[in-house]
Amino acid sequence: MGSHAGRTYLCRDINGDAHLVPEEDLIQRTSAYIVAMRDDTVLLVRDGYAGRGLWDLPGGGLEEGEDHLDALDRELLEETGLRLEGEPVYLTEFIEYFFDLGTRSGWESTRRYYAGGVSGSMMVGGNGTDVTACEFRPLPLNASAAGAVARKITELALSRDIPAGGRGPRTRSS
Repeated sequence: MGSHAGRTYLCRDINGDAHLVPEEDLIQRTSAYIVAMRDDTVLLVRDGYAGRGLWDLPGGGLEEGEDHLDALDRELLEETGLRLEGEPVYLTEFIEYFFDLGTRSGWESTRRYYAGGVSGSMMVGGNGTDVTACEFRPLPLNASAAGAVARKITELALSRDIPAGGRGPRTRSS
């Protein structure tokens, strides 16, 4: 048998189109997101880059040397003006392969999700860069307003018995 080339990954872009990306060209990224619910609503942000107008869970990428919860608190503040309240509860994580049309790059994104509380003053108009709006949206989320991942992860959080504010005071990493 002859030799074979390295792995190739199928990465979908924001429009759902598929792109084949060689393994060595994939950009590695780890990110953290929060499911924050109040009454019968969940905190969502509208992505300014996606262009489809769908709502998603707040959060984003870890910076070098940053812990998941520190990154989550920073991203939450940057996107919404809110801070984590208490210790968030780990929900799940998965790896997603996507293609960024702007940079023409394939990404291997490890996404970790938490449920917990938030506090502070919300920037309802977004942050002026990557988030155009944020608000607590009514549950259940419908397909015409929220992305598939936001809907599925919110359903997972609702299926668990998690206190609204997480698990008490947050212990910061040093």
